[in-house]
Parts: sequence; structure tokens; C-alpha cells
Amino acid sequence: MKYARPVVPLLLVAALSACASGNKDESGSSVSSAPSSSVSSAPSVTASSETSASASPTPTQPVRINPEDVDVSDPDAVADAFAVTAVVRDARTDTSSTDAQARASQWCVPSLAVTEGAELERPDGEWTAMQEHEAYDVVDEIDRTIDDPVPDTTTAYRMRTVTTHAEAEDGWRGQTRTTQLWITLEQSPEGAWQVSAVTSRVEEGEPA
Repeated sequence: MKYARPVVPLLLVAALSACASGNKDESGSSVSSAPSSSVSSAPSVTASSETSASASPTPTQPVRINPEDVDVSDPDAVADAFAVTAVVRDARTDTSSTDAQARASQWCVPSLAVTEGAELERPDGEWTAMQEHEAYDVVDEIDRTIDDPVPDTTTAYRMRTVTTHAEAEDGWRGQTRTTQLWITLEQSPEGAWQVSAVTSRVEEGEPA
């Protein structure tokens, strides 16, 4: 993935060379199948700690996607599940800053798989602070109000924008992070969609 301060490749996309070839400069979307921008309107993905994604994430738990509730025959559902899973980190249980991408690998082609516990050479300062406070990411908004108009064939293009902030039980709160993901998906002969390429950009705002 790529970061916007400056843009640098993340482990999940380090091996990709052409992931932007089909992706337009779209904006992201809500978890719902209709273009809106609230997590609370999301019917297509179930998230939890362990709760439903149709409810807004609670202020004390990170959103977690239940794989059994993701319709892999729907590229929008797969894009939603991948986007949320890839950006939500939990320093209480994660052993590295890339464990979120490792969890998201279940919706990716094998070549994009990230090994759990594989740390970046220079993890960002936010992750270091999250470790110190045993913090976790909370989803504030998932947006896809402008999505790719190209008709789906066996390849689909999606964009998701996920806004999160980290918080901890000791009252610490991190910066607001907005992650834009340009996602390419491929459909298998059996009809299941998988993420085959992804590029991302992260922008950090003021403390939440």
C-alpha cells in the first residue's frame, strides 16, 4: 500500500507493478450497496467485536468482519470486507503493524498474502504509540460515494475510503487516519471474487 506522508509502498502491495492500470481516481463508499457514507447503513458486511456491521462501531471495540457473512459472489461485499479489515489494527492482540493486512489476505489472491507478524522495517509512529497504549482502531466512516463506472466482467474495480482513529482504555486517542484504497478484483470460474491488486494512500489529520 502507499502512504501520503510521503507516499510509500506498504508490504501488501510491494510486489505489485500494475495495480493502478484499471483503477480510476474514484472516491470511496459506504458499506451499504447504495452510495451513501455511513457505517450504520451497511447491510452488505457483518462486522463485530463480535457485532453486526449494520450497527455503528462501538467506541470501545474495533470493527471486525465475520468472513461467514461476506458474500464472495458480490465484488462490493468483498471490497468492503477487505478495506475495513486491512486498515483496522489492534495493538492489544496484533504482533506487528501488518497483521491487519494479514487478516485481509483471506479475500486476496495467494500472491497478495501477507504473513502475520511480518513487521515493516520502519513502522509508522502511530503504531508505536498504539503499542504503548494497547490501542485499537475504530472506524468513523466508510465511503464509496464515487465508484468506478466500468461494467464488471471477470475483473472489477472499486475504491473505498475508510476513516479511522485509534483509542485506548486509558483514554489515549490517536490521530484521525483516512485511507483511500484502489482495489482490483478478479472473479474465479466458481464465481467468487478476490482482491488481485490494491494501492492505498493514508492521510493523517488532527488528534481525534
